Amino acid sequence: MRTLSPELGHLLDSARSGNETGFDDLLNDAKSKILNRDPRVRKEGLERLWDAWERLKTLEEGKDKEAQITNLLDKASSTQVFRQLLEEEARMLTRIGNAYQIRHHEQGKEEISDPRQIDYLFFRMLSMIVLLLRARSGSL
Repeated sequence: MRTLSPELGHLLDSARSGNETGFDDLLNDAKSKILNRDPRVRKEGLERLWDAWERLKTLEEGKDKEAQITNLLDKASSTQVFRQLLEEEARMLTRIGNAYQIRHHEQGKEEISDPRQIDYLFFRMLSMIVLLLRARSGSL
């Protein structure tokens, strides 16, 4: 098992919804896999985290996925400028998941195998997920 910096360890520990079993199962699987020394297992963790991201977008109230993510981003935003930043980040993370072999493994998708890139993308996505989970629950 790998050790993480205290800051990344805290981020990893704080990622949970507490009441969404399917989502939490994906999240817990992702968290355990990212701690593995084997980059292939860590890549599986990245894939699970991206699945959790897609699931998170459907947990909020709304008539469809677009309305649900809009409501979630609104909850996490204190200003219009920050709201725009979050929307751009949400769109970018979704594009990354669609363009790389994270959620889609068809030909023409870029493979990510460098452990540094796996870790970067994992913790970038995890930061977004934790922010949105905290906004959903009203916690700081």
